[in-house]
This record gives sequence, C-alpha cells and structure tokens, in this order.
Amino acid sequence: MTVNGSTGATAAAKFVQFCKSNNLDQLVDKPTHGLNILDIVLTNNSSAVKDLSVIAPFSTSDHNVVCFSVDVKAFNPKEHYIPFRDFSKGDYSRIIDELLLVDWIELIHYSNSADECYSRYISICHALIRKYIPLVFPKQRIYALPRKLLSLRSKVAFFHRNIHIYGSSKYASTAAKLKRALALWTSAREERIARSSSSKKLFSYCNRELKLTDEIPDLKDGDSLIHGDQQKANLFASYFEDVYRLPTKFNVELVPVTDKVIDWVDINCESVYRVLRALPNRNSTSPDGIPYAFLKNAALGTYPTVSGVPQGTCLGPLMFLLYINDLASVLPEGVHCSIFADDSKIYTISNASLLQQAIYALASWADKWELSISTEKTFVMGFGKNHPDMDFTLNGSVLVRAHEIRDLGVTYTDDFNFDRYIADITAKAKCRSNYILKAFKI
Repeated sequence: MTVNGSTGATAAAKFVQFCKSNNLDQLVDKPTHGLNILDIVLTNNSSAVKDLSVIAPFSTSDHNVVCFSVDVKAFNPKEHYIPFRDFSKGDYSRIIDELLLVDWIELIHYSNSADECYSRYISICHALIRKYIPLVFPKQRIYALPRKLLSLRSKVAFFHRNIHIYGSSKYASTAAKLKRALALWTSAREERIARSSSSKKLFSYCNRELKLTDEIPDLKDGDSLIHGDQQKANLFASYFEDVYRLPTKFNVELVPVTDKVIDWVDINCESVYRVLRALPNRNSTSPDGIPYAFLKNAALGTYPTVSGVPQGTCLGPLMFLLYINDLASVLPEGVHCSIFADDSKIYTISNASLLQQAIYALASWADKWELSISTEKTFVMGFGKNHPDMDFTLNGSVLVRAHEIRDLGVTYTDDFNFDRYIADITAKAKCRSNYILKAFKI
C-alpha cells in the first residue's frame, strides 16, 4: 500500500486518519480474498448503501464480488418543514388578560408541594401558548437577484426563444455576459459573508449551499437497522432506561458540606419584574418547554428516571457536582483530585502505594453511593521516569497502563509529546477548511 510515496505502517496510518477525518465507515464484513478483506466499501452515509453482499468471484478473478445498491434519496433527503411557534405574532394582550383572571393564591394554597405548584403554573403557560401563539411553517429563503441581472436573464431567455431570428452568436454573447455578471454578484455576496464577524452566518451559508441536514442517521439495534424517527427515539429511551438502577441503600450517612443555611429568600413583585424585563428576546428552548414547542411527540412513552442526575436541565450540572462533591474528602492525604463534570482524575507524586490506597477509597465511596466505575475507561498513566513496576487494581481488575490518553479534547502522552494532538487538530482544521471552500464559489 502506498499513499503519497509512503509505504507500510506510515501509509496505513495516513489511510486510517483519512477515514477518521472524513467520517468514513467500512461496510464489508466478510472476506473477499482468501480469509482477508481486501475489497472495501467506504461511505459517510451508511443508510445510503443497501443490500450489501459478498458473492463468488467473477470470471477468472481471485477476488470475490462485492454487490450493493445505492439509495439516492438518502443523499438528497426530502426537506422537513416543522412548524414552530412564532412568538412575535402572539396575542399578548389576551395572554395578560387570562393571567390576571387566574387565582394564584388559590393555586398555591391547594398545591401539596413546590413541584405541584410549579407544574400547575407550567400547565397554564403551555395552554396559553397553544391558544394564543400561532404555529407557522418556515419559509425557504430565496435570494432576490438585482434588477440588472433579472433584466439580463430575460434577454438571454428572449434570444434563446428567437435564436432562429437573431442567430446563436447573439444568444451566446448575452449568456456569457449573464454568466460573468452572476459570478461577480456571487463573489461579492460571498465576500460579505466571509468578512462578516458572525460565524453563524458563515456556517449557515455553508450548510445551505451544501444542502447539509442534521437528521439522525440509521441506528443499529443488534443486527437490524432502525430507520423511523419514532423507533430511534424509543431506542434511545430504552437504552438510557436500562442504565437507571433502583436504590438499595437508604440509610447512608450524609456529611453536610457546610452548616450555613439561608433563612429567607426575598421574592417580591419588583424583583420579579426586573428579572422578566432583563430576559433576552430569544425563542430559546428551555427544559420545561417554555417558550418552545414540545419535543416528545416522536416517542411512544416515557421512562422514569429513578436514579442519577437528569441531563439537559438547568440545575443538572450543579446537582451532579453536589452529588460527587465529597469525593475529594475520602482520598488519603497527599492524593489530589481534579473533577470536571463526570471526568475525574486522582494523582500523587512519587508514591505508588498511596495511589492504590486512593483507588480503594474511591471504590468504597462509589459503592456507598451506588455509582458504577467503568474499569474499561479507567487508565493509569505515569509522567516522568523511574516509575515503580506495580499494577493498580480497581474492583479486582488490573487497570491498563496508558502511554497516550485523550482528556477533555486534548491528547496527552506520558512524555508530554503533543505531536499526535497537533496532527489531529490539523486534520480537523483541513476538513473544516475544505468544507468552507467547497461551499464558496469564489
């Protein structure tokens, strides 16, 4: 195998990097030459390749034949126009009138808990949104050509219809003039977008020109492919539902982080009004569905969250930090802990036995709070020289010693060599550059 003059392992590494950079999947899973897979099918859209099979060789060839069909519709999916609430056209005077008719004192009085009170408030808001905020369909944005170009295009059409009168040379010269004018207009428009300080405008233009979609691709469920949106939603829901575990320990001692308490939270009309006035004028989605539409229509049902911290909520990150905040306190002195979300690192300097004690303490703490630690995703890395020849164990499993690891998007090595990380981000930058250049015609 040769890639740009390179052979052997270097060429193979370049080929693998090329596949990763372009999100290519290899679909052939049966031998095509002896016991080896030498004939491959690469694609970045697996749902477009159908009925792939490996059959007997053709004629005198010693390679098996790979047969497959291509679903052209998968490359040009039909646009889905999903309606959304147009809050700029809402009847807010009637919304205010109906809010004034609500007996808020009674609503609060007959609520058994804060959650029930909030749920009733949310229900009222949702009902008003459905009643007074209209549903509209997005309009396809069409760039209007300048009057000069429209006039020139009309002339081209006129000379084409009457080519038997004016001759082909008149039509060809006018068409060439239109082509040059369109190129100049497109170039000026793209230059304005490229010079814009808004990255959103830039990538929106690229997505529009390349007709990219954010549709979820087909998913694998065992040996079958899941195509429909409803089946995909249920597959995700059932998977996450399997992760939840019912608590089995109810008498766990909770050590308070602090003894300070808040005696009173002052909430008055003026402070609420100031907060409401300071809200940004955006149609952003919130976890409680206000002010946007619900996203639950694709699934058949819901699954209860019986443990853990729900993701995607406003308080989720804070709740998870509170959940694991006491981890550092169970580690022995001399062992440090760094936590970012659910990624935790414990480390010490020149004391391997102390690190093993910290791992035991970590396992005991996780068992106490019924948290499972993935030994497959837990590694040991030593920085510097003269490390002791010692295995570290977690729950009876020997942890793998890693010479290279990716943490929070950065690839680290035990000798602090960042060549691999630089190569990865350079490859991603090249892909992004090609993506932008492909969309622009200048």
